[in-house]
Parts: sequence; structure tokens; C-alpha cells
Amino acid sequence: MNKKCPNCGKEVNLGEAKCPFCGYDFVNNINAKIPGDLGMMGIKLNNVPKKKKKTKPENKKIEKNINSKVEVAKTQELKQARKNKAAKKNKGWLWLLACLAFLTFGYIGFYVGSNFNSIQHSTSSESSSNNSHNHVKKSATSKTSSRQQDKQSKSVQKQDTNTKLFTSTQVQPAISNQEEIKNFLTGVFTKPQANKFISGENNSDFRQLRDVTLSWEPNDVNIKIKLLNVSQKGNDYTLNYLVYYNFITGRKQIMVYNNGLLARDDSAFHIVRLGSGCLIK
Repeated sequence: MNKKCPNCGKEVNLGEAKCPFCGYDFVNNINAKIPGDLGMMGIKLNNVPKKKKKTKPENKKIEKNINSKVEVAKTQELKQARKNKAAKKNKGWLWLLACLAFLTFGYIGFYVGSNFNSIQHSTSSESSSNNSHNHVKKSATSKTSSRQQDKQSKSVQKQDTNTKLFTSTQVQPAISNQEEIKNFLTGVFTKPQANKFISGENNSDFRQLRDVTLSWEPNDVNIKIKLLNVSQKGNDYTLNYLVYYNFITGRKQIMVYNNGLLARDDSAFHIVRLGSGCLIK
């Protein structure tokens, strides 16, 4: 025959002093104490490894920030392109109006001049037929007028030579330190430093470039600079350039920067502004 355990409710043999399932003492009517570190099956839980919480990488946040900045730059470029198209259209209309005005004034001047010459020719013929003395005077005056015209033509030739000399001296020499500018920009984009920028850490371009480069180490990417054009005015250099990024993961991208500005002081360059940047690849 069997008996029922009052603790767990399972049936056990009559001769059992303790319940084999829960350890209930049938003699003393005492419940068995189950250690706190035992599970439902009596297995210790101390050595069971806890599941680690998955941590979201910070790189995703940085990539989101970069993508948002690139989108803002693209919208700015589109707005600027629309403005340039509108300005070109306005300039085209202005040129057309100027050409029409030039043609109309030229036609009026030609018409008036031809009529004036015909009137002069008729009056000179009438005066020459009436009085020969007046004809002598006119010949003398024509000689003096021809001399004056010769003088004026000589003066015009002198002015032309002077203007040619002036325009030739205004040609700016070629910029010889382009390689130095490329090396300077390569170092700045690889590892930006505040002392390379005008106003240091207060320069907004420095802060943006520093935040972007926090997502990689200098050895993780190879950066190259290609200058599109450079113009110099005193110690200031205005330039447009490309930045090539070659990551060790195989990913590549190209940024274009327009209207950048460098200042040279004490044989060293400093960045006033990087220019408006846009991702093209």
C-alpha cells in the first residue's frame, strides 16, 4: 500500500520515513529545507553564466550623424545650384537687352551720321562753286584737321601700348606651393588639431571634422587630397579640392569641398574654413 505525502502530494511507500521527492519527515512531521541556490530539479545555479546584455555599438550613432550631415550638405548644394541657374537666366536676359540696345543705338548713330555727311557734302559743293577764296581756306582747314587727326591717332597708339603693358603686368604667377598645401590638408583630415585652424576649438569646421574622425583610428584609413584649383590673394589662398578616403575594410568614398580658405602666416598655413563639403561617391 502507498501513502500520500502531505507536503508535495505524491504517493510513497508506507515504509518510507522521508518523502523521496521533497524530503518531508513522516516521523517528526518536518518539511525539508531546500537550499536557495537549487533550482526546480535540484541543480545549483551559482555556476550558470548570466546572459550578457547586448550593447549597441556607438559606430551606428556616428554613422547616423555623418549621414545627416551629408544630407544637409546635399540640400545646401541643391539650393545653391538652383540659385546659380536663376542667376544665369537673369544674366542671359540682361545680355540680350544690352545687345538689342547696342544695335538700336548703332543704327540710329549710323543713320544720323550718314545724313550729316550728305548735308556737309552738299554745302561744301555749293560754297566751292560760289567762291574760290573760300575753297582755299577750306583746303587749309582740311590740312590742319588732318594734322590733328594724325596727332590723335598717335596719342591713341601710345595709350594702346600703355594699356598692353598694364594688362601684361596684372597676370598672377602660378602658385608653386601646391604640394605643400596638399600635404598640409592631408595631415588635417587624417588627424585634425585645433592649432591648425583659425580661432582653434571655436572654429566650427574643426569641431565637425573632429567629431567625424572620432569613429576611426588614423591607421584605419588612407586619405589623399587632390587640388582642383587654387587662387592666391596676398597671404590668402582660396581653393576647391577633393578628399579620397580608403578604409582598411575596403570601403571608399570621395568628398568635394568648394570655396575653402587658407591663411599663411610665419611660413605656416592655417585653415579659415574648409569649404562646403558634399559626398559624391
